[in-house]
Amino acid sequence: MTEATAVIARGIRKPDLRYEQFPYAQVQQALTQMGVPPKGAALYIEMYKAINAGVLIPQEPRSPENTHRLRFEQFVHDVFAPAYHGTAATA
Repeated sequence: MTEATAVIARGIRKPDLRYEQFPYAQVQQALTQMGVPPKGAALYIEMYKAINAGVLIPQEPRSPENTHRLRFEQFVHDVFAPAYHGTAATA
């Protein structure tokens, strides 16, 4: 996540942007404050804990067949940064 944040920071011209990981309880509280029902927030946290513990893993390894060809840096440049700056093309 630190590397992804660095790519985003460059893309939106915010060099001081840093990744920060929050405690699960704090994230769960934030989710409920944003309107996620308490049970739904608890399920999100349970899922993230399982992913982080290596319990929930992909059923097949990453391969060229199941990986998108668009690089993250290109996505940030073409999609994320324009949306962030309010300059994205509209339909």
